[in-house]
Amino acid sequence: MSQSLDIQPSFTHGPSVFSPLECRVVPGKLKQLDVGNGQMFGVSFSNQIYTLYSTGWILVPGSLKHVSVGPAGVWGVDSNNYIYKLVGGDWVIVPGELVCLLTQVDAGGMISPAGVNMNDDIFCLTGGQGSSWINIPGKLKYYSCGPYSCWGVNAADNIYIMKVIYRHS
Repeated sequence: MSQSLDIQPSFTHGPSVFSPLECRVVPGKLKQLDVGNGQMFGVSFSNQIYTLYSTGWILVPGSLKHVSVGPAGVWGVDSNNYIYKLVGGDWVIVPGELVCLLTQVDAGGMISPAGVNMNDDIFCLTGGQGSSWINIPGKLKYYSCGPYSCWGVNAADNIYIMKVIYRHS
């Protein structure tokens, strides 16, 4: 039996592009999930990691409070705010300065992951996993990127968007 979820946009700009979505219930319970690159990962209330295949949920070894999947790969953050990347089926800790221990990470950008720390500082990993995290000006409690824009939510629950411009030489 499928259920319908009526999405009401909280902002308007011209005609609404939103319409009710036909949704169905998927068995299981998660506190957080992310979808990208044709994959779906989620985290249970006990910080267990799962991925969804056509046959059902598969437990992924490890323990994370947040997971993200996208063009930058599969990334996660544990309960101590340490950052991990899934490499060859294993979670590999990503080195970083103490200032950029993240509470949330997003792998939706074209190349590099980004995220926020407990002080709402925004960071982006430049140059891949072996490089350094750079601080992006501003304060956000949640940050998410796609191929053409990055979105964020601040402590007052205001929503922000930054258009991403790629320069080709």
